[in-house]
Amino acid sequence: MHQSPDTPLSKNGRKQAMGVAKRFKGVKIDVVYSSRYERAIETAEAVNKVVHAARVKTDLLNEWRGPSELQGQEYDAKNQDIRNARLRHINEPKWHYSDEENFFDVRDRADRFLGQLSKKEHMSVVLVTHGGLIRVIMARAVFGKGVDGKAFRKLMELLNTCNTGITELERDKKGNWRLITFNDYAHLQ
Repeated sequence: MHQSPDTPLSKNGRKQAMGVAKRFKGVKIDVVYSSRYERAIETAEAVNKVVHAARVKTDLLNEWRGPSELQGQEYDAKNQDIRNARLRHINEPKWHYSDEENFFDVRDRADRFLGQLSKKEHMSVVLVTHGGLIRVIMARAVFGKGVDGKAFRKLMELLNTCNTGITELERDKKGNWRLITFNDYAHLQ
C-alpha cells in the first residue's frame, strides 16, 4: 500500500525499530536525523533511547513523494501503469505524472541534506529515512552530484532495502564516500 506521512509503525514495525535500536548500543552517535513521517519519527525515538544523541527532524529526509492519487491505494495493475510511466520518464528533469517528486526533485533534496551534513566535521550520525531516499543517497555517493535518472534506475534495480536495514557510509576528508555496509538486517532474524 502507498503509505501516507502520518502512517504509524505497525506492531511489527515497532518490534523492528526496537531491534535496530539495540544494534546501536555502545556506538557513539552525535545526531539522529529523521524524516518527518510518523513511522520514521517513531523509529528515531527508539534509536535515541539507546544512543541519547541530539535529535533533528527534517523534511529533506522525507520519503520520495508519489502522486497524491496513489496515497492509501493498494499496489495494483492500474497503479503499476503509473509507476511504469514514471520509470520510463525517469531521466527527464521536467516530467511529472501529476504532483509527485521526480528523480531530479529527490536528488536535489538529497543534495541539500548532504550539503548541510558536509559542513559538519567528524560527526557520527544516524539517518532514519525511507527506501527511496536511501537509494538516491547511495546513487549520489556512487556517481556524484551529476547522477542522472538513467544511472539511478540501473542502481535501483540492484539496491533493494528492508525496513530498518542499516546502511553505513563513511566520508573521507576530501568528501569522497565509501560504502561500509548496505541494508544489514541481521537484527530482524
